[in-house]
Amino acid sequence: TRGLRERSRSFPPGSALGVLKWRLQTTDASIVPITVNCWPSVAGDGTCECTLEYELVRAGMELANVTMSIPFPPGCGQPQVTCEAGEATYSARNNALVWAIPVINSSNSSGTLEFTVTGVEASQLFPIMVEFTSTKTFCEMQIGEVLNLETREPILFASSTMLAVESYSIV
Repeated sequence: TRGLRERSRSFPPGSALGVLKWRLQTTDASIVPITVNCWPSVAGDGTCECTLEYELVRAGMELANVTMSIPFPPGCGQPQVTCEAGEATYSARNNALVWAIPVINSSNSSGTLEFTVTGVEASQLFPIMVEFTSTKTFCEMQIGEVLNLETREPILFASSTMLAVESYSIV
């Protein structure tokens, strides 16, 4: 049962109001819905070749607005990039290569980004920051009904569910 602390007040009609928030904080990588692997290798001529790969590991999840941001040191060369899903853009101003994938689901559950760049040591490509949202959560909780506190009659309501990443980094 959820309600306002002050029972004499009602929920504001027509306004979004967070009623229940849940937070999961863990270092257990086995529960995250997406895994990201990075394999950089530096050649003798100072060229760094890197492969970044993602895999959706939680069946039934659909991730939206997925971004993976790879840091680059100032003054490095423009990377040569190929990716099989989404779009990768390099920002010299922000010193980062950002791989943006609008949706990851069962139809594109894995993907690869490859790039080559000069003037970068492998350790300088970390931490890689990963962000995404989803309308599915880990616990898949739903609101069954909303009742008038005094009459106990059901009332019309709307709800939305969202999962958002606060911090997910590959170090």
